[in-house]
Amino acid sequence: MTIPTKEAMYDALCERHGADLQAKFAAGSVVICGLGGLGSNAAVHLARAGVGKLHLI
Repeated sequence: MTIPTKEAMYDALCERHGADLQAKFAAGSVVICGLGGLGSNAAVHLARAGVGKLHLI
């Protein structure tokens, strides 16, 4: 199993969401208060979606 490159992951996200929306995700910033069952899963999914900055409290 090989780990995809950053470029390959970005290309896959652009195909899924479109380049314009992906650029908005990359420029976005999200604050998550609490990293229990819900917050930790939300953080993982936001990171995988390409959100630019995650602030975890």
